[in-house]
Amino acid sequence: MAAGSGIEFGGEDETLLRHPRYCDLSYRGILPGEPAFLAALLRGYSIRSAPCRLLELGAGWGRIAVPLAAEFGFSVTALDREPAMLTYLSERAGNLPLRCVQADMTRFRGEDCGGPFDAVLCPLGIANLIWVEDDFASMLTSIQAALRPGGVFIASLNAAPSPDSLGQAGATWETKAEGVRTRTEFTLLGRGELRVASHRVLVNDSSPAGGSAGIRRDLLWRARVRIVGEAFLRRMALRVAGMRLIAWHRPFDHEHALSEPNATAGFNFAVWRHEPAQRGSLPGA
Repeated sequence: MAAGSGIEFGGEDETLLRHPRYCDLSYRGILPGEPAFLAALLRGYSIRSAPCRLLELGAGWGRIAVPLAAEFGFSVTALDREPAMLTYLSERAGNLPLRCVQADMTRFRGEDCGGPFDAVLCPLGIANLIWVEDDFASMLTSIQAALRPGGVFIASLNAAPSPDSLGQAGATWETKAEGVRTRTEFTLLGRGELRVASHRVLVNDSSPAGGSAGIRRDLLWRARVRIVGEAFLRRMALRVAGMRLIAWHRPFDHEHALSEPNATAGFNFAVWRHEPAQRGSLPGA
């Protein structure tokens, strides 16, 4: 997942990020069309499958990286800071063209990841966890160094319907896979650009791994997040030379995303292109 951004944990052994298998199972069947959506978006910017090379930031348990390598033929480098996630992802990947790198997504070295890359991805609002502006600018600088000239950076960014609204937003869903039942509760609280996201997964594991008595867990992950809109991207555009924001795709709502397999949740998709001679800017700016 992302760099340290005010993350809090539910308990010494109940941290969600220490249980990548339950993270994986809790998302089975949820937003299954997102890898295909991202592959199509990449094709739209002339980034096609092999031999094109992708770097995914905050790759976690491989929800995006694995299908992009297995189903769409991309060569993928999966970057994450959590060792447990990368161990699980590496086991899932098997012989796929997929490499794992442990690093902080705000301060990584492209050459250490095997760059340059044709594209860098940061899906599912992971970039929202970079709530400190200096860290977001540092991430863009690292991405610029990792991309080939003309390469693109695609990030899905949580953009609340009303940035000044106060209250609760989010979604709840249940899954059953491999003898494990999960109930996931995602909640976004607060007002303005800086908010708090809470991700809770209730687990009932009756699989062989859970033993004869089964396992019940209440896993929690909470972090401060930044709701990213045009004003924030304008500020970032002034700080990072050579990264030009070329598109800002409109969001889908959470309820629609959970019911439609090809929807992409409540996120905007920002697309940046590495143009070494250009100062970052917004479309039409």
